[in-house]
Amino acid sequence: QLREAFQNLGCTDNNPTSPDCLENSPPFNLALVVDLSFSTLGGLPRNQVGDLNNDGVSNSILDGQIAALVSLMEEIAATPGLDNSNVNIGLIPFDTEAQYLGSYNPLDGNNMLPNPDLLNEFFNFQTAADTEELNGMTIGYTNFDDGLDKALDYFENDAPPNRQNVMVFMSDGVPNVRGDDDDETFCAEMTNQGLDCEDTPDGICFRGDTMCNDNP
Repeated sequence: QLREAFQNLGCTDNNPTSPDCLENSPPFNLALVVDLSFSTLGGLPRNQVGDLNNDGVSNSILDGQIAALVSLMEEIAATPGLDNSNVNIGLIPFDTEAQYLGSYNPLDGNNMLPNPDLLNEFFNFQTAADTEELNGMTIGYTNFDDGLDKALDYFENDAPPNRQNVMVFMSDGVPNVRGDDDDETFCAEMTNQGLDCEDTPDGICFRGDTMCNDNP
């Protein structure tokens, strides 16, 4: 579905000959925002893709995301008129917090195949191995907000200018972390431990810590 959506990017009425279609609409900046939360270890409902990140779990949601990203890079390689001169990739995985891993060319130095360095980043995506690591290291939660903020930072500060900016956002569930130190009003009420969110590590509030009625 991701590959098909990219093929139709900019098309009107699904008309592949439209001048607004993909092959006639570069340059692009693509922000890839990818969910690495613990729940992505869950199984895919249909497609069988294997264990793409060698974490010992086959056909997980995370494996499915990796397969979709690889397919997207293959689509860029196969599309006439798209190459490293007019497509740039910003890579942003997120769980409890997001990381901007940098700006990448989509293709190799010959503009023929997907960039192997970028593919390696995909294949190295990991989440918490179990609930003990989830709780002990405070990773593996779902912070949409920080992922979206990092994508905006990429578009504004690192992506080539004067291009069509496109965000590819991938996630399997609802957010359970609020706030990411960007002056939002969040988690104003006291938690059941007697702390408000400004007293929690990094100003991050987890589901169950507070009612957070002012920031649904």
